[in-house]
Amino acid sequence: MPPAPLRVVGREAVAEFLAAVPKDERVKRLGLLPTRANTQPALAIYSDPRATGIGRPHALLIISIEDVAISSMCRFGDVRLFPRLGLPPTVATAT
Repeated sequence: MPPAPLRVVGREAVAEFLAAVPKDERVKRLGLLPTRANTQPALAIYSDPRATGIGRPHALLIISIEDVAISSMCRFGDVRLFPRLGLPPTVATAT
C-alpha cells in the first residue's frame, strides 16, 4: 500500500515539519497513539475536527530512526490499517 504524498527525509526537513504542526487549539483535537508498523516506531493519528472529545482514525505516521535520531517520516492515510495493527477505533481527545 503506497503512502500518502507526505514523506519527510532528513533531520532539517523533519524538524521543519514538526515545527509546523498546529500549535493552536486544533492540536488538542488530535489524538496520538504510539505503535509500531513494519518493525518501525509509528504514531496512529486520530482526528476530532468537531471537538467532540472522540478522535477517529486519520493517518499512520511511520518514523525511521537512524543513529538515534529521526531520519524520515512517511504518512499513510488509509485508515483501514488501524484494525490490521490492532489499534482502537476511537481515542479520547481534548475538547
